[in-house]
Amino acid sequence: MRSGGKRRFDSRCQEENETIPDFEQALRTLHREAWPAAISEQRDAAVKRRFENGLISTEMIQFLCLHVRYLDFHATVIKARQFADATGQSRTKKMVNFIDTRPKSPYSPSGNPSCKGLRK
Repeated sequence: MRSGGKRRFDSRCQEENETIPDFEQALRTLHREAWPAAISEQRDAAVKRRFENGLISTEMIQFLCLHVRYLDFHATVIKARQFADATGQSRTKKMVNFIDTRPKSPYSPSGNPSCKGLRK
């Protein structure tokens, strides 16, 4: 079971509409599941490496390579959030599509409501 968790952690990348805080939390959770007995220094280094390598934005990756080389994971995430806010990348919105699977009414074949039959 843990080897699957290790694989998921090592291959985890930021998803298209995933925010920095959501990506951070997902990595923390996956790491905790895969290596529950890891000491904090090991955890910090591994999660920081995966975070930096798994980001979608190449601009953010370049920024972090220049500015957070010697910082810990927490400070790296703060810098990533600041970069996202400054560049407008933190404003991604999740899209939700609703599909109407209800059968169409025989009284309105086009599916649009009609008031024809209500008038006398």
